[in-house]
Amino acid sequence: MLVESAIFNQDSEVLDLGCGYGPVGIILAKAFPDAKFILSDVNERAVELAKINIRRDRIKNAKARVSDGFKAIEESFDAILLNPPQTAGRDLCIRLFEESFDHLKPGGSLQIVARHNKGGSTLAKEMERIFGNVKTIARKSGYHVYLSEKR
Repeated sequence: MLVESAIFNQDSEVLDLGCGYGPVGIILAKAFPDAKFILSDVNERAVELAKINIRRDRIKNAKARVSDGFKAIEESFDAILLNPPQTAGRDLCIRLFEESFDHLKPGGSLQIVARHNKGGSTLAKEMERIFGNVKTIARKSGYHVYLSEKR
């Protein structure tokens, strides 16, 4: 759902936060060759797999790196995409939202996917608190994609 509904421009700088082995960032990098992508994850093995997949698919506009949240990320982005680690706890998700706000350019957006009735509505309220706005840009099978913009 996040791949299908992500909103950003052709020349955007995009962070796939918590990328795992990289499917979201890689698919979007292929679809938006003029955009620049950073894929990051706290899991070293996941990032190694993302790097392998980037090379295998000959993706020139994406790089992957290990980072616990934003500890190894200094850049600012037009869009940050996140499937929040809800099983790791609400506090971690909120920290990632707050850090995302600090790493977005003016007009940039945080876009997350979550099950609305399994904590997603609570996460949306936290996005509203942090950003001052939130909207649902897609919904399907109980999942919602929420977007907050840095204004």
